[in-house]
Amino acid sequence: MTRYIDRETHCELIPGIHEVTDALKFPDGHFLFRPIPEDKWLIWENETPVLQSISATIAELKETLRFERDTKISEAYSPAIQQLTRWIDNNRDAPDARAYYTRQRNAWHAWADALCTLPDQPGFPWPEGEVPWPEQPPRPTPYDATNNG
Repeated sequence: MTRYIDRETHCELIPGIHEVTDALKFPDGHFLFRPIPEDKWLIWENETPVLQSISATIAELKETLRFERDTKISEAYSPAIQQLTRWIDNNRDAPDARAYYTRQRNAWHAWADALCTLPDQPGFPWPEGEVPWPEQPPRPTPYDATNNG
């Protein structure tokens, strides 16, 4: 006996009651998935399908993305800002150099602001690999009047 499954709803169809011409066909004895409840999704753990709460999974994803964002800030932003602040402080009498370092520092501040507002953007949290991370500014570079002036 052949069983029929609707391609969109994944519910079983009964020939004679439902239209089965475009349905998926399964020979008797093959495993059929039951519809997944709306508040859950199917994940795989050790090659075994497991129903997991969507809200718990989303909370974990949010936590992971915030941790990754905080790591970017601590490992890239903080050292860059410290270096640029030192260069600005050491060049009080060199307005061109101060302006050059200030532009770099502003780019780093804008990047950090963009990172911090990611959770406020539509679609948060995004699946892994689809996070719209802002482009990180280049590493701070020393002022050279012949090249930067």
